[in-house]
Amino acid sequence: MAEHGEEHRAIVAMPFDALSDAVEVLLGQLEARELGRWKLTRTNDDNFAASNGAAVPIVLPDGSVLGLVQEQPAAQLTPDQFTTVRDVARVMATVLEAEQRADRSHRRALQAEAESMTDSLTGLPNGRAWWRALAREASRCDRHDLLAVVAVVDLDELKVVNDAQGHLAGDLLLRTLAETLEHSVRDTDVVARLGGDEFGVLAVDYQAPVPDTLLTRLEHSLNAAGIKASVGAEVYSPGGNIDATFKSADLAMYRTKRANRA
Repeated sequence: MAEHGEEHRAIVAMPFDALSDAVEVLLGQLEARELGRWKLTRTNDDNFAASNGAAVPIVLPDGSVLGLVQEQPAAQLTPDQFTTVRDVARVMATVLEAEQRADRSHRRALQAEAESMTDSLTGLPNGRAWWRALAREASRCDRHDLLAVVAVVDLDELKVVNDAQGHLAGDLLLRTLAETLEHSVRDTDVVARLGGDEFGVLAVDYQAPVPDTLLTRLEHSLNAAGIKASVGAEVYSPGGNIDATFKSADLAMYRTKRANRA
């Protein structure tokens, strides 16, 4: 039997961060039974091949092997002691499988949430994500006495392109507009496709009291890309109404569109 002061290792072949406190408790049971001191260590297949201690596989119900509970250096275990290690390994497998199952469910939920907030054509946040971003930024502006600029961008000739060149050309124009807007703003700003040919831009931590700088930048980028679009913007000030700010930006965009048509 291993001396109580010797240090052994439980080696598990899975993401190390996925191991729970419950596994630590199980390893403590081995030490309490005077089967040596144990700890969790990262490992790979080479470690398994080089191991020469007594080992019990951690097997999931589907038959896959997560790893081994392994003694290093080797020690002589009685049949009862080996059974104890095997039982702990089985319990550990159950715990780890439950954690894996919960982790997969969590990742699927996160993926579903991300997909529900993303526009499939452009990859930008969609209208649902846009309104969440507006509410979140308005709250932050109120707390920290900051300004934000809300801009609305609308393509002027999407229907013309669709009718003359087909919807694939229209989709390409929408994706080009999305990329142009993203390249026109800072990493901290938000660009979203609100629906159809309408896009939103939320510029956070804005320093100037008027949105002229953002409008100039967007219009310059659109002209450089050869995209005909109308842009309107409005400033959100602390204590304001973010819905009213968006409506004002939307109305400003339509005024620009009417002027462009004239």
